[in-house]
Formats: sequence, C-alpha cells, structure tokens
Amino acid sequence: MKHGHARSCIPLILETNGFDRRAEALVHAAVLASDDILEPALCERLQRAALQFPADQGDLSHAPHLSSPLPDSVEELCAQLAPTIIDQPQEIATQLCSLQQLCSLWPHANREERTQLRLNWLGTSCIRQAPTDSYLTRATLRKWQRDLPTVGENGQACAAVLCDMLQSTSAKDAYNCLSLYLGSQADLPTLAWTLGVLSEQILLHHFDPRGHSIRALVGTIACEQLVSHTRPEVLVTLISQLAHYIWWTAQMNRQRSLAPSRHRSDICFLQAVSEGDIYAAQKAARLSLADRPRFWSEVSHGLHLVLDAGHHSWTYAMAAVVAVRYRGGERGVLSPDDAATIGAALASAKYRADHHSSRLVAIT
Repeated sequence: MKHGHARSCIPLILETNGFDRRAEALVHAAVLASDDILEPALCERLQRAALQFPADQGDLSHAPHLSSPLPDSVEELCAQLAPTIIDQPQEIATQLCSLQQLCSLWPHANREERTQLRLNWLGTSCIRQAPTDSYLTRATLRKWQRDLPTVGENGQACAAVLCDMLQSTSAKDAYNCLSLYLGSQADLPTLAWTLGVLSEQILLHHFDPRGHSIRALVGTIACEQLVSHTRPEVLVTLISQLAHYIWWTAQMNRQRSLAPSRHRSDICFLQAVSEGDIYAAQKAARLSLADRPRFWSEVSHGLHLVLDAGHHSWTYAMAAVVAVRYRGGERGVLSPDDAATIGAALASAKYRADHHSSRLVAIT
C-alpha cells in the first residue's frame, strides 16, 4: 500500500473505537487505489461507501496486552498479537485479515496513532463471535496433535491432494489430512496459497450466501503475507485453524451446488453480473481475461453495479478483487480460476443484494 493511501485511511479508522468491517473496507479500498488497476473514481466511491458503515465497536474490558510495550516493528507486532488470535479463533479468517491490515498500516502511522490502532484492534478481536463448530481452540489442536503419528510427510502442498480434506466427514479427519504438510520443514507460503485454491473452488462450485468462502480466501492471503513477520510455530497453528474454517465452509455449502446457467453461452460478463448469474459470470470472466484491459474495465463496471444495489455484499466482492490481485503477483498474471473467482464474487454480491431486504443507505 502506498504511503499516501495508508495515511488517508488511518484517521478515518481512528474515528471509531474498533477495527472491524468498516476499517477492513477502508483498507481494501486503499489497497486497490494503490494498485492503480481500477479507475480512481471507483476507488474513491469504495472509500465513501465504507464510511457509510456503522462505527466499528470494541470492548477493552477483557482485552489482553493493554499494558504491553508498544511494538516498534511489524515483526514485534505480530509476535505480540498473533498468539491472541489463536486464543480467540472466532471468525478466524477475519481475525487474520485484520491483523495483516494492521501490519500494513503500522509503518505509516506515528506513535500516537499506533497506540490507538492497537487498542482498536484488541478491542474488536476479543469480542468476535462465531458458531462453535466453525473454529478450533488451542486445546483441541493440542489434543489432536498428540494423536498424530510420530513421522509424517513434509512435502509441498497440492490442491488436488488437499481436496481430500474438504471431503472429510469429521473435523478431526480433515485436520489429519492437513497435518501431512505441517512438519518442521513445512512450506507455509505454498500451504497458504493452496488453501486459497480450495477456498476458490468452494466459491466456484457452490452458492455461498454468507460469503464464508471469500472470507476464507482473504484469510489465506493474510497468512501468505504474515509468513515473513510471524514465527513458524505460531503460523502453523493459525493455518490449522483457518483450514478448519475452510473445511467447515465446505460442509455448510455442500448442498448448494451451482447449476449450469440457463442463458445462452455468449452472455457477456456485465450482463451475468447484473442478473446475479453466478455460473454464467464465471464463464464470461474466464473469456474476458484474454483481453486484460477489457477484463479489468468490466470488473470496475461490475463493482459499480454492486455498489448501485446498496447492499453490504459489495464488501465481499471488493475483498475478492483484493485477494485475487495479490494472488496474481507483481505482474498481475491471473489464472482462469482467479478470473472466475472475481466473476462469481461480483455476481454473488449482486444476487444477494437483489434477494435480501436489508439495505444500507444509498451509496453515491
């Protein structure tokens, strides 16, 4: 993130006493503005839309580390805060995303701002709630680790093999599949990237009305970015907790397989997004990717369409764009599945907006 864009969103985040959905949307908008791939007017609109969210809330009455020294570096920040996520794994993907975003803002903030940013983050991270079967506690992981065989594999993670994890009938069986790649020589960046592939596959093949698969994808990107700042033994635990969330997301959406579109095969990308046709939007996005400038122009127009709907689901579409842009690397080379992920996220957001009554104030 460029310094100017980071500086623009720090005071906006500090207008509230939390670090939640509003802050996340502001940082994502700043990331896209720094990327220069989308038109500036759209990035400004995304920021304005983020500011229309209710103020982020936090509660410091039970937050840890309130008296701990203020970290000077991102590495010290992760060393202090990453273990708190292990102890507060509710909404693990969101927790990881918010920590990575805090790390991205840290070099751009002065000492006073850092103090308040950390307080905001702690106040929100300790009050997040989630269904009990959607997260793994430290105690459960320790128990399962004791049951593992002494010798395991340390090979490079492969999406085709890790798909077995999603097919597991129990959370413990899913963890056993993952554990083959958690040894002392584990390739954590590749493992996080591979879990991102699994998150994309859930989104591409199932209707996910709550956006859990996009949350999971964003969480895997956060893990990739935290690799250079976080101790391996801590990151292994966080990845294990995130992998469980991905498995849980697959189970939640198993009965919601996407059916082939009824539309003609030549439906255009923007028409598919406008109609909320998730299946057709994927196919159209893959075809559009052949012309890179055209693809990103259509993504920009798709985000405008979702914003016009006035429903909070636009944040999931924006998050998917941010995640896929990171997966494309510095050269921005996307795979067809990456393009389809953006198409599915945009169409899903439009569908959710068209079929839900709860709306925010008009977004201009």
